[in-house]
Amino acid sequence: MPRRARLHFVSLKSSLVNFPISIYGPLLERQIRPQTLAVHLKPTDVEGREVYVGWTGMASASSLASFNSTAGERGIETLEIDPQYTAGLGFKEGAKSEGIEADSRAVVTPKKHEITQEHLLKA
Repeated sequence: MPRRARLHFVSLKSSLVNFPISIYGPLLERQIRPQTLAVHLKPTDVEGREVYVGWTGMASASSLASFNSTAGERGIETLEIDPQYTAGLGFKEGAKSEGIEADSRAVVTPKKHEITQEHLLKA
């Protein structure tokens, strides 16, 4: 089921993302390996485009901080992504992504991921 999250820029030096705690927890509980997931991001604004990225296997630190805050301070959860990678995709810091889906059926091998990334950067 797709989820919503706010994009938070963190230097990850890759095209992988850190998940909000609400997605990370169930995946960890089910012992889902990061290499078996393709993550679909669909921005809610018209500036960005839909992309597939991978998961680092980590939870977003900014999401953990908001999870530990009081109920009045909680907002939408955050998904951490590298700012240099997102610059070419048209995403902006704080943009909301509506279609966050982790799909283990869309397994991408390292070679396929490399080819896909090359094509995304050329587009």
